[in-house]
Amino acid sequence: MLDDIRVVDLSEEFGLMCGQLLADMGADVQQWVLPEHEARLAGSRHWQAYTLGKGVRVADWRQDLDGICARIRQADVLIDSVGLARLADLGLTRERLEQSNSALIHVSITGFDSTGPKSNYAWTDLIATAASGHLFVTGSADRAPLRIGCPQAHAHASADAAVAVLIALSHRDRTGEGQHIDIAAQQSVTLALLSRGLDGAVGQPKAIRSAYGASMGGVHVQNQFAAKDGWVVVLQGVLPPLASFMERLMQWVHEEGLCDAADLRWNWGQAAVQMMQGKITAEDWAPIQAGIEALVRSRTKAELMDAAVRRRLLIAPVLSVGDVLDSEHLGARGFLRTTAAGRRLGPFARLQESPLPLRQGVVADWADQRGVHGLSARGPGPLASRASGAFSDGPLTGLKVLDLFWVVAGPGATRMLADYGATVVHVESTQRVDMVRNVPPYVGGTLEPERAACHHTTNCNKLNITLDLGTAEGRAVLEDLVRWADVFTESFAPGVVARMGFG
Repeated sequence: MLDDIRVVDLSEEFGLMCGQLLADMGADVQQWVLPEHEARLAGSRHWQAYTLGKGVRVADWRQDLDGICARIRQADVLIDSVGLARLADLGLTRERLEQSNSALIHVSITGFDSTGPKSNYAWTDLIATAASGHLFVTGSADRAPLRIGCPQAHAHASADAAVAVLIALSHRDRTGEGQHIDIAAQQSVTLALLSRGLDGAVGQPKAIRSAYGASMGGVHVQNQFAAKDGWVVVLQGVLPPLASFMERLMQWVHEEGLCDAADLRWNWGQAAVQMMQGKITAEDWAPIQAGIEALVRSRTKAELMDAAVRRRLLIAPVLSVGDVLDSEHLGARGFLRTTAAGRRLGPFARLQESPLPLRQGVVADWADQRGVHGLSARGPGPLASRASGAFSDGPLTGLKVLDLFWVVAGPGATRMLADYGATVVHVESTQRVDMVRNVPPYVGGTLEPERAACHHTTNCNKLNITLDLGTAEGRAVLEDLVRWADVFTESFAPGVVARMGFG
């Protein structure tokens, strides 16, 4: 995908993953490592993991600014993890970079941005996670906030940076213009809040830490239970989109003699609302939770997973690293690859026509290749003759996306496309209301699907339509949209789209 793209990567721990993602897509990435950091290449799993596929060069570029500028002159992308001010202190001002290469896409990945009142604040992965608000909602309500064990902020920020580079490359293809991209980890990690950062803005009571489940009107709905050999997550269906899963789960609990027949007659889809209204109390809910707990405790993770597939239940084992490495499914997906250098992660996406190359890090010295790519002076791109400022639309203007994603992960991605100019038509169904319309925060704190702030923000800037795809009329409209679209996205279970006739 990025075979003709050259990247100079000056980042350290915080930005390494951005260059790694670009390398996985085929970019020619030169990772420059300062001599004082050389030991990390051999001693840090983080450095080893995120320099795969890169050409690694140990050199003090701070002492040879002319030399590094010569490399930048041949590059498409520059990555740093110190920000504009620190780079300028080291001698690489924006003016110098622009003089070296006016078409350069320069991305800075820091904790709080390169400008603004917090740009000079000290930051670490933990600080960025805390400042995003994510740490506040992680852990138990009666204890201090709990950090996730593995660093997270760098990964959110680096992924955002890699996507931003792709958007900037699209913009450059149309205008010939380079630009600076500023990525703040604090802002990137807010996506992990699932829009609870909007609580204050929409008048919703703020989220409270609630480990192993969710608290609704004083009722704790547990979602993590102990099995014979570890832990499993059981998503209890107390919201409309999940009611059928809860019906099947409770039928199994009843078959095992762990609940009364009367417990099968609950209106599961309205349970969360009734909890919030005080119509279902903790005492009412206790037998339901006890039955599920007893069912799970009597079985292994593998047995529960097998039953979840057969019975169509929302149950998933909490996997150890060993479980992941031994997974038959992940093995079939090529999750791990064996190379001459050892085992490494496989491709982060499976592309049918253009598989990710997963280079092994053999990157030649660009200084010896000036005649090969014709990049002795990396100048403006193919449309540089346009008058400056004449291109006012977004870089993705003209891209047409038919969006059948739901919840957050998919709609958040298509929201980004819409933000940058793509025309996105988001399709919903009133027969199966999107899960994200049934979770807080709500505008004014009123629990109604049309007031769901998370839905509004993940589907902002899109055109929205409701279709009943169970009818011939609904499928005819969808077929018309398929003919119109460049991109079709969906998050149904495997096989559903084919059965609708759109395989």
